[in-house]
Amino acid sequence: MIAVLLLVFGCPDSPESIEPFIANIMGGRKPSPEQLQKIKERYRMIGGHSPLLDITRRQAEALEKRLNSKIPLNPPLLKGEKSPPKGDFRVFVGIRHWHPFIKDTLKEIVSSGIKRIVTVIMSPHHSKFSTDGYIKALKEAKAELLPLSPSFIKGGLGGV
Repeated sequence: MIAVLLLVFGCPDSPESIEPFIANIMGGRKPSPEQLQKIKERYRMIGGHSPLLDITRRQAEALEKRLNSKIPLNPPLLKGEKSPPKGDFRVFVGIRHWHPFIKDTLKEIVSSGIKRIVTVIMSPHHSKFSTDGYIKALKEAKAELLPLSPSFIKGGLGGV
């Protein structure tokens, strides 16, 4: 089994989650009442929440279906494997600033016994604040999950 982990920025999923979502982006600081009101008004205009999480989940489902319809892969064997996986894929979504957080999704993957993970950063560009932020969040999650799966953390075969 191979996991594909789509890493995305995130968005509030309800009007009640707007303030904690913005605080998360701001490193724990709460937005000013004026900022919060402007942001809430913008979300109110699009139905109270962003459609991005639903869109990303549909992308993950479509990608999983497409990957599993392809000819089986034949990657090198991992230590202890008698035969390589047959191209079975599960696609997950990990969110940097909201639920499901990257750490929580990575924990789900590790707990399910999946040993191969490919990550895809869904940011449209590379920068210290976008791409590097996903890499940092992933490294932090890996470090926290080390006791669960030491071989997973090493990178390369058996890692991310």
